Amino acid sequence: MSEPITDTQNVVHVSTGIGTGCQHCTQSIGLDRFAESINHYIQEHGYRLLHVGQQTEGDSQEPYQTTVAVLGTTLRADELPSRPQVKVTMG
Repeated sequence: MSEPITDTQNVVHVSTGIGTGCQHCTQSIGLDRFAESINHYIQEHGYRLLHVGQQTEGDSQEPYQTTVAVLGTTLRADELPSRPQVKVTMG
């Protein structure tokens, strides 16, 4: 059975206008990987889709629209896996 939305503890935002990394692993999120990013959070980290819609950004002279998704989980932040640490050495 699905938990009520009021039990949501942690939320992530995916956008066609912003590229970022997954909060829990090294997967690229957003931009042209919008649907793949949503599926990633659902299938790999147990999130559920809370909202999909459009967002208008920019000013009135040059507005542009992006598609956004909000996903949530009932796990608290301290219960979620964290992104692996990456060590870069120059040498």
